[in-house]
Formats: sequence, C-alpha cells, structure tokens
Amino acid sequence: MKNFYVLLLFLAPYLLLAQTSKSKKFNQLYSKPIERKYYVKERYYKGNLYVEGEAIQKVYSKKKRVELKRGPWKWYHRNGQLKDSVFYTDAGLPTGVETLYNSDGTIHQTIDYGTSTNFIIRERNWLTTIAKDFTRTYYYKAPNIPKKTQVYKNRKKDGVWKTYDTNGKVISEKSYSKGKLITNP
Repeated sequence: MKNFYVLLLFLAPYLLLAQTSKSKKFNQLYSKPIERKYYVKERYYKGNLYVEGEAIQKVYSKKKRVELKRGPWKWYHRNGQLKDSVFYTDAGLPTGVETLYNSDGTIHQTIDYGTSTNFIIRERNWLTTIAKDFTRTYYYKAPNIPKKTQVYKNRKKDGVWKTYDTNGKVISEKSYSKGKLITNP
C-alpha cells in the first residue's frame, strides 16, 4: 500500500496536467489566424536607419506563428543611402520591381518580379520567399546604364540574355530555353 501512495505522489503532477476530451489541446489551431500589425524600424548601432517596413504576425496556434512583410520595405547602407527597396503583397510575396543601390546612391541592379506568384516559400520565424520567375538587370556604376539583362523561368535561364556597352547599345544576345543555350549569334 505504501508503494501505491509513492507512485501516486510521483504521478500526481502528470494527472493534473492531463487533458480531458473536452479540454482544448495545447497546440490546437485557431479557426481563423490572429493577425497583429506592426511597423519595423531598426537602426545600426551608431543610430543610422537599417530597415523599415510594415509587418504582419499571423498566429495560427500557440506554437505556430509566421511573420509577413507587407507594403513598401526599405533597407539602408551604413552611410544612410538607400540600399534596397521592394513592395510586398498581402500574401508576403515581393511584386513589381526591386531596386538595389550602391552606397553612393546609383542603381546597382533591378529585379523585376512582375505579377509572378511562382516562389519557393519557406516558413520559419519570417516567411522567406525565393523567386522562380524574374528578370534581373545589372547597371554600370556611374551613369545607371544597363550592363546586362538576364531572364529566369523556374530558376533556369530562359529568354534573351543581353549584354550592353557603356553607351547602352547591345553588344551580344544569347537565347536560352529551360536552362540550355539555343542561339549565340
């Protein structure tokens, strides 16, 4: 009988925390995710602005929550110049044209997502998206003249790839389809 009471003493905390069929489970999904909207504004350690933009935290359960970027987001260089700007949809996907700048304010490259919804999506703390269909254009540093244009479909080379001289005239064109070179005039 003494052993029974000792066993009951050790099992009592577990019996008190045990769930009944009518109690809610700890990781139960909410019928509709709870959304919390907030504005992100982070600074470098010396006070210059690093990033700013609106974020939405979607809470699906006590254990599962995802943060989405929404609207215009901007990142800055340490000297205060704009580094990157992109617009995010309500679903947390980048849309339109993302522009990346050099530290002196000239355009380094643009990435045109268009209205594509073809992304690799990874959910951890923040929703991470990797585009599959996009057009990337690199620019010369001084006059913001295009250096080369690249087109990707399903993360493979596709369409016409162009290279430009410093005056903006086309030097060479290469055509790709599904990652393979078709023509090289």
